[in-house]
Amino acid sequence: MNFNEKPVEKKIDGRNIKIASIVDKVDLIISLPKFKNHELMYFTGALKNSYGLIPGFAKAFQHGIYRDMNSFGKLIVELNKVVTPHYFLMDAIMGMEGQGPGTHGTPVDIGLLIGSANPLALDIIACQIAGYNPKLLPTNKIALDQKLWLQSIEDMEYDGPALETIKKEGFKKIPASASRNTAMRFLVGRIGFLRRFERRPVFIYNKCTACQKCVMICPVHAVKPSLSDNRRIELTDSKCIRCFCCAEACQDNAINIKVKLFGV
Repeated sequence: MNFNEKPVEKKIDGRNIKIASIVDKVDLIISLPKFKNHELMYFTGALKNSYGLIPGFAKAFQHGIYRDMNSFGKLIVELNKVVTPHYFLMDAIMGMEGQGPGTHGTPVDIGLLIGSANPLALDIIACQIAGYNPKLLPTNKIALDQKLWLQSIEDMEYDGPALETIKKEGFKKIPASASRNTAMRFLVGRIGFLRRFERRPVFIYNKCTACQKCVMICPVHAVKPSLSDNRRIELTDSKCIRCFCCAEACQDNAINIKVKLFGV
């Protein structure tokens, strides 16, 4: 089914947001998330997978409104409150560590399938397997604070191998960043040079094919062709909201996410 075809509007977080019309045409929705890192959200699973119901470039548009991980996490939770798939089966046979979810991520053998009718419970278990504190993920924290799907982590019923026997030791996690911390975001907004110490998109020009997918997907128009050479893509760092949509869209491994103190 083409999710872009005649999407329907749903009231989500007080706004009318278009989602795939298939949700009103089927009796059962099975969500198939992937075990993977995410530069903005640290790690994503069942709850974030529902974001795929928003068609096409409309997904990037929402990043322009929900500009940090906490507000974006709230959007994900609100979306799942409106449309909750009936079952979630996470493909953790081969996961992704490092700079996910774009092409810079590294495949890693996890060797698991994780299933649940409860998206929050699944995400908590997946986080623990990857070595993340489950409450580090804003979607988990927001859902737990609202007592959605679970009253508390202790309320969760887990029927599987002992977690210590299946935890992926050495899993390469997303490092903490100022752009994910509310207090640091406040300081960064007022002390401009602190942005130099944030992880940001960095273009690798000898890999760039000038397809301009990064230009089309950027929700705040921070990525544009150079005025002097339209085969060269440039980032206006002061506009960049660190959503990393550009890196996710790039199919040529031409955008890296790292701290870059000098240059553009």
